[in-house]
Amino acid sequence: MASGTWTWTVSEYYARGPRWEMVTFRAEDGFGGVGLATLVVWVERPLYVYASPVVVERGGAAWASIGVDDGDPSPIPLDFLPVELAFEPPPGISVRETGVFVRSGPGFSLAVEVRVDQRLCPGTYAVPFTVGHLLDNRAASGILFVHVVGNRPPQARPPELRGELTVTLTPKGIVRSPVAMRIPEVWDPDGDPIFVEAPLVISPSLAAKS
Repeated sequence: MASGTWTWTVSEYYARGPRWEMVTFRAEDGFGGVGLATLVVWVERPLYVYASPVVVERGGAAWASIGVDDGDPSPIPLDFLPVELAFEPPPGISVRETGVFVRSGPGFSLAVEVRVDQRLCPGTYAVPFTVGHLLDNRAASGILFVHVVGNRPPQARPPELRGELTVTLTPKGIVRSPVAMRIPEVWDPDGDPIFVEAPLVISPSLAAKS
């Protein structure tokens, strides 16, 4: 009886491709006898994580999505997989899980809430995070990019004149009619609610006179 050692290195091809490799061995003796054996090597693929960038106003909050792709589907429903998230946010940023879970193919995504301090300067911040699979101790790391923006003020477009002053001659005298104007347009670049105070004031020069 003979034995030996065979070494096989897992390439990146198996990280996102097939889970197994079949290897055939051939053994010969000195009398012309040949024997074949097949060995199946199963590949344990790592978790794959990703995060969608999020834009947050200073002093505000927004939701971000953390995606987890389990390359080795588990017989346990994904809703019950013991997955643990750990974040390392910089000062002025906090991240917490919301409990919202969405299943997507062999993986799933988790919604997290990102809050930004009012005093944090606008810019792009990196939040490292780790996702751990507690069943088999697998883990993967990723980065959540947080784009912090200042609160931009509402914008307004003043009314515009659409014509000239209308003057009408009547038996009682001259009647001056006010011109038609476009309604002012108001919007907020950040999508915040807008409260408009616009008292009706008519210039004496535009008032009807007889």
